[in-house]
Amino acid sequence: MSTYLVAKSLEGPSYKLSTAVFVRSDKLGWEPAEIISFDDLNRNLIEVVLSESSCESWAIATVDLSAYPNQTLPLQEVDGRGTRIIHSDLIDLQYLHEAAILYNLKERHEMQLP
Repeated sequence: MSTYLVAKSLEGPSYKLSTAVFVRSDKLGWEPAEIISFDDLNRNLIEVVLSESSCESWAIATVDLSAYPNQTLPLQEVDGRGTRIIHSDLIDLQYLHEAAILYNLKERHEMQLP
């Protein structure tokens, strides 16, 4: 799993398959996901696997990129095995956005770290 943004084009960003991202969720606010496919006909649609889908299991969802600023999904910071990296100081976040901040705080809270 990779968190690299491949390229920016005039139509918006391109992603690699298996890119770790966050998508909006009605129940959780933001939800970790992994890109699994693109819609070549409609460049605004991508398919993702939701890794925490309501904290119960996983699910596949289609995401409309036009609902996101700059038609870009926020990236997750993961290691080479695809595990989210948790930082003790938010200034160390590689991708500084709402979803990354909230999930970093959530993970630290669950691990009972200050």
